[in-house]
Amino acid sequence: MAKRTNSFPLRIVLIAGVIVVALGIMLVALNRLGRPAEAPPSLENAGPGEDLDAEPAPLLPAVDVAQPIMTIQLFVADATGRQLVTRIQRVDEPPTPAGQVATALDHLAGAVGSPMPPGAVIREIWVANGVAYLDFSPDLPTQLDGGSRSELMFVYGIVGTLTSSVPAVGAVQFLVNGQPVDTLTGHTSLAVPVEPLSDWSF
Repeated sequence: MAKRTNSFPLRIVLIAGVIVVALGIMLVALNRLGRPAEAPPSLENAGPGEDLDAEPAPLLPAVDVAQPIMTIQLFVADATGRQLVTRIQRVDEPPTPAGQVATALDHLAGAVGSPMPPGAVIREIWVANGVAYLDFSPDLPTQLDGGSRSELMFVYGIVGTLTSSVPAVGAVQFLVNGQPVDTLTGHTSLAVPVEPLSDWSF
């Protein structure tokens, strides 16, 4: 007579396996149910034909594009008209010395007490070897009708302003109609580039 095998332990193993599998399926299902749904791509900023699935463009690094500032020291006449005094202005700095000279002269011409006659016209400006060359229109001498002081204030108002405001300028050469001049009205020598004074009283 054949011996009957006891199958009770085998049943326990099978039941335990079924329970483990069922618990695993339940955990997976609960994990998916608890996860928040992914938001659909936004149409708010999408343009015509734009790919909504495309990765957003990376942000560019911030760049400091602040305009450099230059400090202009304007040499203008005081209330008595007998002495040059200084006024400070801060403006955007042009990239070239010639541009800086032009900017300084523009502000000098518009300043209260400017020694420049209202109709003075500068035909050309350039800077070379530490000298600012200013080419004025032919009628400049006739515009300086205030005698020796008018010419002195005009010349040294410009020289003081440019040499103290533009680092590349140490002296100023005055030209009229493209040509060097010995003087404008006979009181100030302009044969060579004019350098700043130590005393600005006239």
